[in-house]
Amino acid sequence: MMGGAANFAIYQKNFERFGLNPNTANHVGWYELTPEEKQEDLWRRNKYIFENHGQEYFKDYEPMKYPYNSWSFYFQGLVPGIGLHTSMYWLAVENLASEEQKAIWMPEIRQVNHLGTYAQTELGHGSNVAQLETTATLDKATDQFVVNSPTITSAKYWPGDLGRNTNRAVIFARLIIDEQDYGVQPFMIETRDPKTWKHRPGVETGDIGAKYGYTSKDNGYAIFSNVRIPRTNMLMGLCNVSKEGEVSLKGDPRVMYTVMMYIRMLIVRECGNLTMCGNTIALRYLSVRRQFAT
Repeated sequence: MMGGAANFAIYQKNFERFGLNPNTANHVGWYELTPEEKQEDLWRRNKYIFENHGQEYFKDYEPMKYPYNSWSFYFQGLVPGIGLHTSMYWLAVENLASEEQKAIWMPEIRQVNHLGTYAQTELGHGSNVAQLETTATLDKATDQFVVNSPTITSAKYWPGDLGRNTNRAVIFARLIIDEQDYGVQPFMIETRDPKTWKHRPGVETGDIGAKYGYTSKDNGYAIFSNVRIPRTNMLMGLCNVSKEGEVSLKGDPRVMYTVMMYIRMLIVRECGNLTMCGNTIALRYLSVRRQFAT
């Protein structure tokens, strides 16, 4: 049920470390909490783990290392803030940024010097990446990109931890140079000041509100209005843009979609794991339950 001996050993270690500790243990009162209270409860546990086991569970964490068993799976709900940071955001930088960019950003990410997320989906476009509408237009005079959400449907919508719990994001936007559209590319944007947590100029983010599930997760939206970022904030592992606006491919652009594909594979796998856990609970219960004296 746990996916093999390696996964089971990790589960046992986490259960002994978290489940028997009153600072981190799951509790029945969880099911009576509002979405805001659930996030506050999980942030409290997050803080304890970071302060006491930060090196192992945050700084030395490897999101793609076998047996792919995240420590956060133990907890009720979805761990806020750090969940997308140590998965899609981390993987986007590691797989899509240039070696020079990774040398700058990855130490910050590993040390959790900021909290990041992955913002691809828009209100009007989910998996249809080719039709994303957010734009990043090169301003050669300032050596910057100007990021905009030109329509209502171009608002980034649904990314986890985007609304309130992170201050950076890898966003996907159309690369525009001299009015020519070069297709979708990833860009690093600082959405909030790390000290004050106030929005950067031109950035609006927030929680999307009530959902049928994922009630403990800050699924957010983001709207950009003339947000300026350095040209070097475009992740240039697969495509390079010079100060003069020259575009050159360095790899297969299809690699850009692997982060989302990997996470969706994990979601499918986790559905199977949760189904097996539910079936095991049901089988054990029906094996011992007695309704009548006979």
